Amino acid sequence: MSFAWLHQKISLRTSIVSICAAVVISLIYLQICLSLSVSENDGDAPEICRLYLEQNGFVHDHFGRLQEALFVKDKSVAIIQKPNPGTVGLYTFRVSGTKAKGTLQMLWDREVGNGALTVNAINITEESPYSRPITGHGPKTAAPQISVLPEGPLAIVF
Repeated sequence: MSFAWLHQKISLRTSIVSICAAVVISLIYLQICLSLSVSENDGDAPEICRLYLEQNGFVHDHFGRLQEALFVKDKSVAIIQKPNPGTVGLYTFRVSGTKAKGTLQMLWDREVGNGALTVNAINITEESPYSRPITGHGPKTAAPQISVLPEGPLAIVF
């Protein structure tokens, strides 16, 4: 089987479609491998830190009940210290709650023996309170207002 015979049997359109399909499949495969590699590097730490923020009283005092805690990857780092095999890191989260929104940094370390994650410090780097804090999600009731009506007898015009 020679290349010329194969070239006669396969049309130009089929060749282009095959090449494009191979490129797309390669890109999808690379993306999957990259996402698996990133999850191995970060592990479960961002999710555990997010849960910690959602349950932390200090965060609730400043931001209210959290509605969103977004992990900022490009402003976060995890470092393995030598000669200690434990991992330490600084994670950044953008949060928004019922009182305010802002940015938090968390200093954490992972214990060597059992792999437990411990948060050592939380630093608020940016906080902007809402002008009117959201107090509840239930129906709001308005106080009745008394309108001033003219006093005296009413005139009925026919």
